[in-house]
Amino acid sequence: MHWQEAEFEDAGKIRVQLIAGNLWDRTPNSGSLGIEELKDFTAECDFVTKSLNMFDVLLNGALEKSAVSTEPWHDICQKPMIYPPPDGHPLSKVEQEP
Repeated sequence: MHWQEAEFEDAGKIRVQLIAGNLWDRTPNSGSLGIEELKDFTAECDFVTKSLNMFDVLLNGALEKSAVSTEPWHDICQKPMIYPPPDGHPLSKVEQEP
């Protein structure tokens, strides 16, 4: 299903959203995403990408050759991924930057 861009007028303001592709069968439960939801989704995807990259670097041994300690990543990669990352997670500082 392809999502479509749609503009809505709300209290005199134009609000842009992505809406689920079935334009002819819209209900109150039909999916839509606004700008804030898309920013949140992008931040979560960025976190997952960085986490998977670190997992790959840990597995292929490149992390041991760098100045970065393998210990926190070894422990992190053995647990389920949590988002947003808790305080103390190496990527928690990165996620909080503007």
